[in-house]
Amino acid sequence: MNSTLAFKDVTDKSLLLRTIGKNIVIQRVIRDISQKELADLCGKPVSIISKIEKGKTNPTLSTLNEVAMALKVNVREFFKRIELANN
Repeated sequence: MNSTLAFKDVTDKSLLLRTIGKNIVIQRVIRDISQKELADLCGKPVSIISKIEKGKTNPTLSTLNEVAMALKVNVREFFKRIELANN
């Protein structure tokens, strides 16, 4: 599915932020990395990582890219559930 089409249907910003957060948690847990370790790898405060994972803040693309690089995944992994939810 074209990811552009998947996002067109997402009108609930909080759903988008929660999805990103949950996918980051999944990738972090798979790698057995704590929030503190992820924060250190990204050069961000733990509080920011926590807020992102809870869907409580809207991270910049730069921050998402830093998190993806720290987790050694493509940033697209964070949006995966949105694509699946709209199939």
